[in-house]
Amino acid sequence: MNGPTTERPSRSPGIPPECLELLACPLDGGRLRLASEDALVSEGGRIYPIVNGVPLLLEESVLPGDVRAREVRASFESQWRIFGDETRIFGKTREEMRELLTGPRMGSAIGAGFYPGRRVLDAGCGHARYVTELARLGSVVVGLDVGSQLHHALLPADVRDQALLVQGDVRRPPLREGMFDLVFCDGVLHHTPDPRDSFLALARLVAPGGAFYVWVYPRGGKLWEGANRALRALTTRLPHGLQVLAANLLVPLLLLVPTYSGTRPGKASYRQCAQVIFDWISPRLQSHHSTEEVVGWFLEAGFERHEILPVPTGVIGWRDAP
Repeated sequence: MNGPTTERPSRSPGIPPECLELLACPLDGGRLRLASEDALVSEGGRIYPIVNGVPLLLEESVLPGDVRAREVRASFESQWRIFGDETRIFGKTREEMRELLTGPRMGSAIGAGFYPGRRVLDAGCGHARYVTELARLGSVVVGLDVGSQLHHALLPADVRDQALLVQGDVRRPPLREGMFDLVFCDGVLHHTPDPRDSFLALARLVAPGGAFYVWVYPRGGKLWEGANRALRALTTRLPHGLQVLAANLLVPLLLLVPTYSGTRPGKASYRQCAQVIFDWISPRLQSHHSTEEVVGWFLEAGFERHEILPVPTGVIGWRDAP
């Protein structure tokens, strides 16, 4: 049984106009219009359904046929179905998530005053809690994720007029290029078949003068990397039910092995610790990177200004205004 939830969510009555203008056809990049309360239509006449307020813009025919990517999608759908109602996700409450968005982890140029009136994308939004907190900071927000858990996600009533959840793939984002003041991508790219290509696809969405925040898993030493590969060679091939069991059995390890999120017994519940372990051992795709590699992606995408953040392999880049 899922843990308690602290909010009463409410279904959005429709797509906020400010969000609708940010959407694009995943096939040709053209604009979309609202055909009815249940469907969007592209300039070429292609129909995209809307389920429970979530536009389904996942056009798998244009994406590489990587079976591992489909397995990663299934892993995260399971994770949020099982653990999505916990009061702490990755060790943080909603309030702590909001503080992260305005604190040092976002760099020296982004604080609470940055967000009002800005267009923000949460790329790979997963549990969608950052979407809510970004909207509460005053932004117009799109939360993009490949998982079908968004069909059942409910945004709180106080943000429904300025936030939208969209099912789509960060590798081919169904969004208009150059429209977002901030693209926020936290812990996502390392679960895609080609993190660099996924980065470049998202980078094209950043508006002139806008920012792109990225955090990926850091590369560890040879011993750590070897042990990680050995463990995951087993756990990623288990059925999801056994992965959940394994995650629960491995919770005591967090007394010895630190997590990136700071989740540990005593600070978080046993179940919340299991969520973090499930996130680690379940997805088939998981790559590790250096800060220099991530900076290289920014330079390749034309972001001449960047700031290395106070978290390993966290970088924020700024696109120069014309």
